[in-house]
Amino acid sequence: RRSSDLQSSLGNMSQPQFTAFDDRDSAIDANEQYDLTQQANDPDATDPWDDHMNFHDRESYTEELGATFDGDDLVIHEFGTADVKTPNESRPNANLAGDTMLYSQRTVQQRQLLKGLSIILLILSLLSTGLFIGIAASSLTVVELLGKAPILGASFGFWISCLAMLAACVGASKVVAASPGSSEMIGISEALREGSMAFVRREYLFMALFIFIVAILVAILLHTFTAIAYLIGALIAAAVIVSGMHFSILVNLRVCASAQTSLNAALRLSFLSSVIISMSVVGLGLCGLSVLLMVFRDVDHLVGFGFGISSVTLFARLLGGIFAKGAHVAHEQLTKLDASIPELDPRNPALIADHLGTNVVDVGGASADFLESVMAGIIAAVTIASKSDLKYLNYSWNVETDAGVALPFYTVSWGMLCAIIGAFVVRTNDRATVKQLLWKFRLGVLAAATLIVLPCAILVLVLDVSFTVFLCMLLGLLCGIVALLNAEIFSGSQYPPVRSVATASQTSPSRFVEQGLAAGIYSCLVPICCLAFTLFVSLLVAGDYGIAMAAVGMLSIVVFNLSMNIFGPISDHAKLISSLSDVMVTVRSRTQMLDSVGSVTLAAGRDFSITSATLVAVALSAAYCRNIELGALYITDPSDPLILPSLFLGSLLPFIFSALNFSAVGKTAEPLVAEVRRLYNDPAILRGESTPDYPRCVKHPIKRALQHCVLPAAICMLVPVFIGLVIGPKSLAGLLIGSIITGYVLALSTANSGSAWDSARQHIEAGFYGGNGSEAYKTSLIGDEIGKTFRDCSGLSICVLLKFMAMVALLISPVIKTIHD
Repeated sequence: RRSSDLQSSLGNMSQPQFTAFDDRDSAIDANEQYDLTQQANDPDATDPWDDHMNFHDRESYTEELGATFDGDDLVIHEFGTADVKTPNESRPNANLAGDTMLYSQRTVQQRQLLKGLSIILLILSLLSTGLFIGIAASSLTVVELLGKAPILGASFGFWISCLAMLAACVGASKVVAASPGSSEMIGISEALREGSMAFVRREYLFMALFIFIVAILVAILLHTFTAIAYLIGALIAAAVIVSGMHFSILVNLRVCASAQTSLNAALRLSFLSSVIISMSVVGLGLCGLSVLLMVFRDVDHLVGFGFGISSVTLFARLLGGIFAKGAHVAHEQLTKLDASIPELDPRNPALIADHLGTNVVDVGGASADFLESVMAGIIAAVTIASKSDLKYLNYSWNVETDAGVALPFYTVSWGMLCAIIGAFVVRTNDRATVKQLLWKFRLGVLAAATLIVLPCAILVLVLDVSFTVFLCMLLGLLCGIVALLNAEIFSGSQYPPVRSVATASQTSPSRFVEQGLAAGIYSCLVPICCLAFTLFVSLLVAGDYGIAMAAVGMLSIVVFNLSMNIFGPISDHAKLISSLSDVMVTVRSRTQMLDSVGSVTLAAGRDFSITSATLVAVALSAAYCRNIELGALYITDPSDPLILPSLFLGSLLPFIFSALNFSAVGKTAEPLVAEVRRLYNDPAILRGESTPDYPRCVKHPIKRALQHCVLPAAICMLVPVFIGLVIGPKSLAGLLIGSIITGYVLALSTANSGSAWDSARQHIEAGFYGGNGSEAYKTSLIGDEIGKTFRDCSGLSICVLLKFMAMVALLISPVIKTIHD
């Protein structure tokens, strides 16, 4: 069954489209009509199928199409765009279109780069294996083996991280080798890539100056090794953001192309790509932290590594959130208020900027955020273990003898392996529903969580650590799973909270907004109760070290959780490409289903990020109290009149931080609106003769967003420094606890309100309550606009605020102690 436009497809080198016919006779008639037309146009012409393919080639051709032969007739079982090379494409001297040829050359370069990285990582894996075995073999007794626990644990983390990055490179090379689809898909992907790289260049120029100044101050006030660790942490976080954003753009069009084959192929490719990004994120961070511990042999310098990651993450989340929401506001304003600018048109730079903002926040920002949480949790645990003689550890502090330092490295390393195994559970078939797809992700989480329990218990026994520490790790793991399931309930359209929000759209916009706010507040109940119980039990049985290990236990399967988060924007961009491309309806329905699932997994990833960030911030605050010798986690002291005021001041900071971000959104959208209207006055762009300058379109909004993120970033850094150095260490402890308590509630409620409004809008778009164009749909757009601001500028940014302030306090704790002693 060949379409009537096969000849034009061969001429412009795009992949041939195959048309679905009602019956076999219609397909045969179409074939005969095609042959008659060809002979009428050129009597000497021959069928390219017969010229360039023998029977064996035709069999290979049909294997990729999912088709068979019935005599000489081709029977296609599943319709879609053929992922094969046409005869002209197989010629070495074929005249490809310029963008397609350039993209192909870039793909070859990327595969060569991945091959080189794989060889390097293979060598590092062999060296790290020899290092780990050598350290273990040099111990003649169990006591000597335990005496080398920190270095052995760091070498094990280095070994596993090298293997994870090697696996990520091998998987990435296979993903890049997949078909990128038609030249039309490539053009849309290239627009996203150009905008992303323009954003990264502008952002990193600003961050480079900030990091350089801070590194000099750290070297002067603290130690040169701490400054070196700070620079390494910043470089790793920057590399994670760039590589994650770039790879996700490579994946988006390949997911769309694979959706032409089957739903399972698209799901497997998109989630595999998410796992690859997650493995590289956690593997690179764990590798850097392990090497620093083995080289410096001092956990105090590791705080600089965590602070470097926190610095980059702060700007990634803060700047990315302001830019993303500003671009979205500009897109909505242009397409809803200006009828001459279409909503789904690649010539509209606001559309590209809007989805670019999604890539910046939900891929780059999320990668850095999860990396910061994992590394900060390990740093908090090793800092607490190093500064106290803990009764639940059989060794007092010595870098060669403390099992408490080794346990976090082992836990995260084994968690990476278990999460990768859990990822294989996520698979489906073409008849699956959204509910069934979500069950696959639930089973994957439960599989990864179940697999990590036994290794953690064995590690606690082998390292001769009290079993109460294992209880803390288990509670942290369960608390994270509860946060994931709770987010699904309050963001899934099949559950009552979202249904009630959607029903409220039939009354008035105010009622719709009120119901979404109520849903967000209700969503805080279960996670806060679980987190409070985890903190209570951890403090009771294992002290502040138990809190730190609860955070490590929650983040032990972070690879799977981050993969769920990144799966959302990948599926969203695949849906965008299918909407803007000339593909079949079945392809768009498959990408639409993936996007519906991705919205729920993205919301679950956000809630997990916020909950884990809160627990990590508490652990960092406990480590700060240990560093300044306040004892265990310090909250109030009735004899100190500055404690309660500090608690109130800390509780105010998340609200001020969010308000500054809210006010920056509209000002960021203004230059993009002006630039898009200027471009739409260009007749060449309207006729499709030229493409918009996407980097220029995002240049001015980025500049405006940078201007408005300076004050919130200054609050994050200067307020803890001022309180700690001028007022006192106890006041700084109160400031941290106050900000964590209100910040967690505010971040969780705003994020889940935004998810509820978004899911309610999608529910109405699916045809409920009148569908698109109805009054209910218009009402849902108002709540959705508010929800995106809530989610991107408040919920996701606050969790970075909490960790950053706690990390600053831990970093400057030696200076505070020196001054106030």
